[in-house]
Amino acid sequence: MTSPTSASWWARRIFGMLFLISHLSSSVFLGIWRVVREAKNQTNAQGRWMDLVFFAAVALTGVGSAFYHLNPNNGRLVWDRLPIAVAFMALFAMIIKEYLSRQIGVLLFVPLVLLGAATVFYWHITESQGNGDLRPYLLTQVYPAVAMPLILWLCPVKYTSTGALYGALGWYAGAKVFEFLDKEVFSLGHIISGHTLKHLAAAVSCYMVLIWMQKHHRMDDRYEEPASRRLI
Repeated sequence: MTSPTSASWWARRIFGMLFLISHLSSSVFLGIWRVVREAKNQTNAQGRWMDLVFFAAVALTGVGSAFYHLNPNNGRLVWDRLPIAVAFMALFAMIIKEYLSRQIGVLLFVPLVLLGAATVFYWHITESQGNGDLRPYLLTQVYPAVAMPLILWLCPVKYTSTGALYGALGWYAGAKVFEFLDKEVFSLGHIISGHTLKHLAAAVSCYMVLIWMQKHHRMDDRYEEPASRRLI
């Protein structure tokens, strides 16, 4: 087992942080530039602020991860997990908006984002009491991970570039696998760890979301949301 104070341990963490920061920063700047560029499009103003929240959370993911890895402890782990939870729930609401119901997605956006954040703080409170409970946090990670591809599969609302979303979810799933197999991956050659590959996979996932945002549109501009999917 590699000691948290060893040179190889620090090398793995620093290498992973450089991957994460360099890749996510590009995605963040491109995403925010897209949001600002299209800000004048008042026909989809709701989508603009939802996109902005997502990319802001992605930006803070890089900051939070670097902050945590400089001195790993439970107090700092909050700021590592918090933006991840916010970004993931934001993406969940965005997919609901685009593929199920625009009104429902917009209405659920803030509650879902707050729910994701609340699960992180709940874990931190219970952890400080000696019985850390990760179940709510894991639920907000696992349920959307299962629900989002099902939504894309069962409710194709005539959008292009849906494949980019499948790719984003696939890379995110890969990131979780690499995270779980951190030590096993590192033991293969003691060159790169699962944790580092997790950062890279997560960055690619964000790029895929950006590609979807840039290129997706209705294949039939005359399409109208079915009345059965509207709130009113």
